[in-house]
Amino acid sequence: MIVKQMPVGTMANFSYLVVEERSRDAMVIDSGWEIGPIEAAVRNTGAKVKFVVATHEHFDHVSTISELASKLG
Repeated sequence: MIVKQMPVGTMANFSYLVVEERSRDAMVIDSGWEIGPIEAAVRNTGAKVKFVVATHEHFDHVSTISELASKLG
C-alpha cells in the first residue's frame, strides 16, 4: 500500500492518495483546494483512481471533488 500525503491550498490542508501497489487502483481522500498536486501524485505513481471521497463536507475538503473526479475519470 502506498500512501501519499499532500498539503494543498492556502490553509495547507492534507489530501491523500492511497494506492494498492499491485493493481495500482487508488483512492483520493479530501481533494481540498487544488488538484494540481494530486494529479501530479497520480501520474508519478501510475495510479488508476477509482474513488474520490471526503471525510466530511467542509468546503476546504470538498471544493474540488467534482472537478478531480471528472479529470481522473
